[in-house]
Amino acid sequence: MLEIDGHRIQAIIPPGVRTGSRVRLAGQGEPGHNNGPAGDLYLIVHILPNETFEREGDDLHIDVPVDIFTAIAGGETRVPTLDMPLILKIPPRTNARRSFRLRGKGMPHLGDPKTHGDLFALVRLVLPEPLTDKEVNSIRELASSRSKHS
Repeated sequence: MLEIDGHRIQAIIPPGVRTGSRVRLAGQGEPGHNNGPAGDLYLIVHILPNETFEREGDDLHIDVPVDIFTAIAGGETRVPTLDMPLILKIPPRTNARRSFRLRGKGMPHLGDPKTHGDLFALVRLVLPEPLTDKEVNSIRELASSRSKHS
């Protein structure tokens, strides 16, 4: 719902619009000359940034925090999507910055809202909170053992 000069206008913004897209509201513009019909009103869309997703065309990108134990041994992590969170399987030996493509979980295509772009989940390694002294010492031993065999 928009309000322009005290006049309320209902506008339906189609799914998948991008910044710079024009939305035409037929008959919602200024009155025509000599009592002619009202003209059209055009809205120029500006999409605000989202703190969860970064948009690139119809594709979305998201950073997914994965703890180092899951990255090394494999496991699962939750990934938010536009609909509902999904469980992403992380294979063993996953490096930082690895990207997983979730087909059809991005933005809807303008003009064809049943078709969606993809969501790219980028692994961001994090330390588990909190790390116990025992865990830190075990990792030290593992690192020491690896350096002796290299």
